[in-house]
Amino acid sequence: MTERWQLFEVSAEQFAGVSQSTYVPSAMASQGKRHTLCGFAEELDWRPLRFVEPIPAHRICDACGVLPRVTVFLPCRHVLCKSCYEQCVLDDGRACPLDGGQFLPEDAEWRDFPLQNLLGRKVKCWNEERGCNMVLVASELNKHFCNDCDHHATSCPKCSKLVLRSNVVAHLQSKCGAYPVSLTSRALEKSDIDQQATMMALNASLDVRVDEMKGKLDKVISDNIAQNDHLNNISHCINTLKETLLQRSIGSSTLDNLASQSTVTLSSVKTVDERLTDHSVEARMLAGAITDSIKELKEGVEDTKRTVSNVKMLKEICESVNALKEAIGKVLDDAARRICRMCAGSVAGNGEVNDTEMQGGPIPLNKEKELALNTINIRRYEFFAKDLKAMKDDAYSKGYHSYSSEKIYISGYHVSPGVYLKEQGDYLLLYPCIQLHKGVVDEFLQWPFSQNIQVTVKHPSQSKQCQKVWVTSGTLTGFGRPETTSNVCWYSVEVSFRIDDLEREGYVSEDKLHIVWELLPKDVAK
Repeated sequence: MTERWQLFEVSAEQFAGVSQSTYVPSAMASQGKRHTLCGFAEELDWRPLRFVEPIPAHRICDACGVLPRVTVFLPCRHVLCKSCYEQCVLDDGRACPLDGGQFLPEDAEWRDFPLQNLLGRKVKCWNEERGCNMVLVASELNKHFCNDCDHHATSCPKCSKLVLRSNVVAHLQSKCGAYPVSLTSRALEKSDIDQQATMMALNASLDVRVDEMKGKLDKVISDNIAQNDHLNNISHCINTLKETLLQRSIGSSTLDNLASQSTVTLSSVKTVDERLTDHSVEARMLAGAITDSIKELKEGVEDTKRTVSNVKMLKEICESVNALKEAIGKVLDDAARRICRMCAGSVAGNGEVNDTEMQGGPIPLNKEKELALNTINIRRYEFFAKDLKAMKDDAYSKGYHSYSSEKIYISGYHVSPGVYLKEQGDYLLLYPCIQLHKGVVDEFLQWPFSQNIQVTVKHPSQSKQCQKVWVTSGTLTGFGRPETTSNVCWYSVEVSFRIDDLEREGYVSEDKLHIVWELLPKDVAK
């Protein structure tokens, strides 16, 4: 029989974390064809789906961006999900959270997205980014992802590289040289593209500077030609003056002519001197500009050299980091093996973990790690479900009641074992339940949690017991490695005990039940 699972008691903190991590505005969601579902099916809700065909915009909540089963259409033409609509209360009416427009509840129109309509739409596999190109209807997605998809990835235990599970054996046999899902190469490729863009921008800047310098040099050459003409005129005037001074014997008329020519010559010399002064100022300014341009050109060339050097250095650093990562991975692997061997020796004389061992205040991090490592070989835990009468009254009142023991470490996993009471007609059923918490040695454990749980209700006389085996499914939501504080709490409807039978046979003593948990490997059947 296919095992059925039910989800209960999702905390407000966990719900807020999910909604924040999956929030996408509706306009962007329609464009990217990725939507987060709410209210359709447990195996699809709160997991972003990439649809092949676009979802109509009026099906998506304009406030939180989810794709809900039920939407409300406001008079202002905005669309909200039930959760966002219930937050729009304003005095006697309601107000749209997007434009502030007020409306009466009877003016809002509720619309339903048929389940069969959504389950018949084509979507892409959740492992699309790891290479899976499967396109199938939404109703078959969870079955394909859990049973048929070959693109699940894992971290190599030796080099810590991300490798597809279908290639991990070949990767290990090739000494960690084949089939890695490399992220470093992508970073280097992006870095090379950035460096090429920088080089192109630098070359364009140098071309502009060269054109400016060429124009200024042409102007200098033109000004020098003009100055040469003026100097030729001065030289001609000076030669004329010399010839005139040699003719001292000439009469007064000749001297008057000489004086007049000398005045003209001096005037020309003064004019030339003023022009030379002006040109010298321009020449100094031009020289300064040329000097600045040459300085900038040198700096650009040095930047180019440094850029090329940085690219080479970046590649060398990446190679060194990969080598260092591989070496550290080997060291950590050896250290983990040694720690496990030490822990196995230190707990060889301990067969059980009792609930009294975990009492007390907060445990320091190093002590918690020591405690977690000391439970690597411990697979058994006992606790008492106390105040059974109050638990039954609450279950008859609400239809259910959950009881969890305090957080413990067993086989290295950080868990809260417990029981779940549910009303079934005229009697109550007791189900085993479990909640996984984020632990301090999770990196050394196997994920998802895939060990069967043998649940035993012990009789106070120790003469008999009631025992069943809970075959876990390894569902990622409940048994995957906790990414935040805790996973959701799960129980199996296939493993249950009738409360009235336990009471009639004397299992209840002092208003409590004695429960024993024992972890069994998957290949052990009882």
